[in-house]
Amino acid sequence: FDYLEFRLWIGLWSAFLCLILVATDASFLVQYFTRFTEEGFSSLISFIFIYDAFKKMIKLADYYPINSNFKVGYNTQFSCACMPP
Repeated sequence: FDYLEFRLWIGLWSAFLCLILVATDASFLVQYFTRFTEEGFSSLISFIFIYDAFKKMIKLADYYPINSNFKVGYNTQFSCACMPP
């Protein structure tokens, strides 16, 4: 989902419902819808951040696969030396 487009449609739908409530003189019910809309937006933002985090973790797992043959004792068997060009 494109976030801004999705937010636009939710805002338009909420505005439409609010206009209907005002036209029918049921404006005292607006207090329930504003809290619901706020919770909906916060849930959507949280879902987007969680989804992006998992997407980046999966992409990193493709680039840097997990070494399933890793053994703790083999760490000291490697050497590193800097050689001048």
